Amino acid sequence: MTDLTITDVSEKYHLKPDTLRYYERIGLIPAVPRKKNGNRYYNEGLQKWIEMIVCLRHSGITVEALVDYVKLIEQGDSTLQAREDLLNANFPGFYNSMSKKPTITAFFEV
Repeated sequence: MTDLTITDVSEKYHLKPDTLRYYERIGLIPAVPRKKNGNRYYNEGLQKWIEMIVCLRHSGITVEALVDYVKLIEQGDSTLQAREDLLNANFPGFYNSMSKKPTITAFFEV
């Protein structure tokens, strides 16, 4: 994957640029680096991060729960059980429904 502009990412993931900026502002997406011209450029890691957020949002997880989930991710592997609990509390049967959607399962193996 190559670095993408906010317009490219917006089109790729069907999100408005304002939504991407909002997600960055509230901490759902790590700080996006900028080029000398001030434009945001999303590298491969950030694009995968956005894929995870989009998958979770499409699964019905609230933005508020996602903020908590991201904070747990940032704390490391010691929070694996807490992450699973958070997903199950906010979307009962989350892991059962994922088995039917193999494209997103890889993001959430706990």
